Amino acid sequence: MRTLPDFRSRAFLKEQIFRTLDFYYPRCVDHERGGFFNSFRDDGTIADNRIKHLVGTTRFIYVFSVGALLGGPGWCIEMAERGLRFLRDSHADTEHGGFYNELNGLEVADDSKQGYGHAHVMLAASVAYRAGLLSAGEWIDSTFDLLEKHAWLSEHELYADEFHNDWSHASCKRGQNANMHLCEAMIYAYEATKERKYLDRAVTLARRVVLHLAAQTDGLIWETFHDDWTPDRSRETRTRYGTYGILTGHLTEWSKLLVMLSRYQEEDWMLPKAEYLFRTAVNRGWDSKHGGLNYSLDIDGTVLNGNKSWWVAAESIGAAAVLLQKTGDSFYAQWYLRLWEHVWMHLIDHKYGAWYADLSPANARTTDLKSPFHKTDYHPISAMYAGYQVMPQDTE
Repeated sequence: MRTLPDFRSRAFLKEQIFRTLDFYYPRCVDHERGGFFNSFRDDGTIADNRIKHLVGTTRFIYVFSVGALLGGPGWCIEMAERGLRFLRDSHADTEHGGFYNELNGLEVADDSKQGYGHAHVMLAASVAYRAGLLSAGEWIDSTFDLLEKHAWLSEHELYADEFHNDWSHASCKRGQNANMHLCEAMIYAYEATKERKYLDRAVTLARRVVLHLAAQTDGLIWETFHDDWTPDRSRETRTRYGTYGILTGHLTEWSKLLVMLSRYQEEDWMLPKAEYLFRTAVNRGWDSKHGGLNYSLDIDGTVLNGNKSWWVAAESIGAAAVLLQKTGDSFYAQWYLRLWEHVWMHLIDHKYGAWYADLSPANARTTDLKSPFHKTDYHPISAMYAGYQVMPQDTE
């Protein structure tokens, strides 16, 4: 059995971030069309050389910017800048504003506007700005203003998330996922700019989702809603980025975001809700037979999807790290290590690098597609960066 490393070591976390980036660079660079290839097989072979997804492009900007913030090689900042350039030159809609969701080569394949994708534009611009690409700063504010104009539902204090090319509403269905990532983007925007409007909006989104919406589903995070923001309990309903049920990874992801928010504006509900969401996710969602967190649950705790996903594991590790630093409770130390051990044994590719995307309930590989269009290992790098920032300085 492989000897387990010190998962709480800053040196380990930093090394794993760069080992993950090494899987993508330089093979991700599309020299012909610009930007990045988005999809890879286990060994790094390009699985698709044409599709460019807005989320893939922006997540590449994010991960390379994190590499730059950690003092990585010069190609980190060069790749972040490359992504910003491709975002401006190829994804941007100069007629209606915003960014096309998907390109095929350099042709627009999906001209819809997605709140989820635009959340990642703000996220990418914010971290790139912090990494020293100051031109990205204007994109933070312009994307916020665009969403304010077209997507903000002031009566509900939430964002609609699916639009036609001209920003007319494409669906009366609502999803929490875009709002969660917009909350995340607002936190990063505040960290980059210190402008209060971003922090205020992040707090509003968090309060609306984890207090008000969750109150309709036993305090847990439901994924899909009707246009009046009552839960849509139809098993056939899904939005572009939302599906039926409760996702364990979104419970822990919200937990992480609440702790991050509390650094800048601590309110008495934030930590209790963060702890409740994390503890519910691991207590109900952990697979006691095979290990790992089941992907999704019904409201009564019944497992809906027992697959093991890269992003669920990553977000849960990130949440455990920040909760441990916030509370000092050994419960979170134990879960941080348990989650990492599962990832180390099953989800990390120790031969080629990066994390496998999805495993069966029994942790078996089901495909050789390591990185779908939107993956880029953003979740693992985000989680490891969150851990790196809160672990004791003397462990690096």
